[in-house]
Amino acid sequence: MGFRTLTDLPVEVLHLILAHFDDLWLWEHKPTLRSCSLTCRLVRAVALEHLDFRRLSLSYIETFDPLLEFLRTYPRVAKTVVSLKLAGPISHPDRLPITTIDDAIVASIVELLPKLDSLLLFSFNYVKPTTANTQHAAGPFPLSTFTLRGHSHPRSSLTCILSVLSLFTPRHVPEFDLEKFALDEPFEPRFLHRLVDVQRLRLSHSIAGGPAYTALALQALSVSLKSDSLQELFVDVDSKETVGALGKLFTRAGENITTLTIRTCQYYLSSWARDDWVNPLEGNSQLLDLSACKRLESITLPMPFCKTRTRPLSEAVVSILQRASPTLRKVSITVEHLPTPTTIGNRTIFKIHDLDKVLSATRFPHLQECELFIDIRCTPLGWAKCKGSARRALKSLHGRGLLKVNHRG
Repeated sequence: MGFRTLTDLPVEVLHLILAHFDDLWLWEHKPTLRSCSLTCRLVRAVALEHLDFRRLSLSYIETFDPLLEFLRTYPRVAKTVVSLKLAGPISHPDRLPITTIDDAIVASIVELLPKLDSLLLFSFNYVKPTTANTQHAAGPFPLSTFTLRGHSHPRSSLTCILSVLSLFTPRHVPEFDLEKFALDEPFEPRFLHRLVDVQRLRLSHSIAGGPAYTALALQALSVSLKSDSLQELFVDVDSKETVGALGKLFTRAGENITTLTIRTCQYYLSSWARDDWVNPLEGNSQLLDLSACKRLESITLPMPFCKTRTRPLSEAVVSILQRASPTLRKVSITVEHLPTPTTIGNRTIFKIHDLDKVLSATRFPHLQECELFIDIRCTPLGWAKCKGSARRALKSLHGRGLLKVNHRG
């Protein structure tokens, strides 16, 4: 009787063993896995008949033909996939996506995966549509999550990106990474399969491209979102144009938003870059009219320390809250890079005393909490002084038991 080998294990057990290793472990131990990979080839036919492939992940995709052929050849396997991650290669040294993709390719793949619940697309070049869709794709396809990451190509089509998104009705879009795309290409909503139907959306600012990309992405969403779909929005603002585009988005699709988080890009800047940074909300807060967000319950707003200020730092926050719905239950304010513990209570620099007036019980009868997140480097004694300064400035909120002051440093 010979020695037992991996091939003597039940196929299900072998699959569980290999599935246990993450990508990093496999990369570090690649030479030792040669025999395991050979074993997998031996049991491949059996595995395809008996195992579930709930999570399918493909990297360095140059063409989608092999994937489509595989899914069509093994429909039983396709019916078990609930999570799909597709990633393309990037060029060097410019680090641009190489593989092209469009909504037709994505639809042809997803149509073969009836149980798909999560989709991640990483590092592809989205091709500009040439003719409008006369026949909409099957669907829409429901998803729990749709994620777009690693997107940074100067010739990629924003129209195609949103056309891909319009194939689905995702509950959550945790990352919608639009670093770079073709700025000179006008966005054309007629190429969408339907209005974009998203419940929870997170849109970060463009680090590599700059404010022009963030603003154009928001402008495109402001004319393509389904008016009653959006419920939670997390968004970065980095310019006056971005603030204006966000205001238009509220007008079109703010009706059912219950949770809103607005953040500035100062959080990402180095200390020397912050010296010349200008808050895009300063002087432009009137562009953010929250009156359309009639169901808003929770809002998080930035109040960063800014050396280039021309008016009190709380003015933009107060202006935004003045037009907020009385349905608000929670207000969170992030104070970034506070220089000294007592600066928060300074009437000239911050003037947060005005928050006490705007967040009155008459104006917001359902308010249950006002929370300050203060980013400061200080000693425990310094933090105690900072909390005391904030509580004295917001005397009414503190007296009503609504004020919380938390340390982020």
